[in-house]
Amino acid sequence: MKDYSTLWEDWATAVESTGEEKQKLIESVHDEVKAGIDAIVKAAAEELSKRLEGGYMKDEEQVTKEVLAVTVWSGYLLYLTDNNIDAVKLKLNEVKATEELGSTWMEQYDKDQNKSLLMEIDPVISMFLEKLKQSKISYLLSKFPELMSKSYKRVSDSETFINWAAHQGYILGMLESKLSHQ
Repeated sequence: MKDYSTLWEDWATAVESTGEEKQKLIESVHDEVKAGIDAIVKAAAEELSKRLEGGYMKDEEQVTKEVLAVTVWSGYLLYLTDNNIDAVKLKLNEVKATEELGSTWMEQYDKDQNKSLLMEIDPVISMFLEKLKQSKISYLLSKFPELMSKSYKRVSDSETFINWAAHQGYILGMLESKLSHQ
């Protein structure tokens, strides 16, 4: 049986890493993963922007993009942690098969918006991703308290896209792993 408590602690350690340790981790990740994170952030931010009543407030768009980027990265790190993948040790940045990650993600997204992959995620892992979303929404509300006086739909839309970003980060890890084991 999976030790979810240890997984949570290990994941939190990975997400909260700083300095040289964090830099090593970032450098060990394939450029396609980084490009995938950027694409997911861009897609989520653009779609959210279309739905926001009155548009973004001052500085909100930049902070939202930063939150989305950290969220996707954290989802990806959860996949690595959940599967005991040490990106630095395995030198994931050198795996040739990962060069297909972007097109594979797009094909899967075009097929069913990654719903089939979402169904493969362990329900407890989905709960971890839900907690991630909640913490990022709390962060946004602390940065922009005036959001609390906006419509419920506005906050709900932000929650939707942050949740989507978290799951897509995890899915990036799933697809990267599938490609490297073909």
